[in-house]
Amino acid sequence: CEFIAEWAIRDAADTVMEPSCGDGAILGAAARRSQSLGGSVPVVGYELHADSARLTEVNLAKAGYPASIRAGDFLAVPPSAAFTAVVGNPPYIRYQGFTGEARANGLAAALTQGVRLSKLASSWAPFVIHASGFITAGGRLGLVLPAELLSSNYAQEVRDFLLRRFA
Repeated sequence: CEFIAEWAIRDAADTVMEPSCGDGAILGAAARRSQSLGGSVPVVGYELHADSARLTEVNLAKAGYPASIRAGDFLAVPPSAAFTAVVGNPPYIRYQGFTGEARANGLAAALTQGVRLSKLASSWAPFVIHASGFITAGGRLGLVLPAELLSSNYAQEVRDFLLRRFA
């Protein structure tokens, strides 16, 4: 968490978002990093589970750092390039379990960025692509990603996208 935050957040004015903040471990590290640089810009998080979103907001408030945690499906949020740093640990749901509305939202979100994912794509793939749509020009994407990124055939589209987007 600390490594990702230190790499991605380089200035007190950096704006930070986490697309699946869970219990807030990475977002907490991001807030501490921002504070250490003199920052006070609220960090923004998305979390599918409302209870986890509330817990994260409470924990960040206890730490004295402003945060805006939004409960809901991040993949259904229209992208807006408003952040200089997007950090996180995307959900890992293999393609067999990544079904229904969640899968439809994920594939649509990736397609919005010009990427058509294979039916074998796990949930992390559309998350990475969609999260990239929230980053300003020159911004940084710091995510915990699986080795599948480098080894699976379905991830070729993700690799190609990342090379184009962050050339």
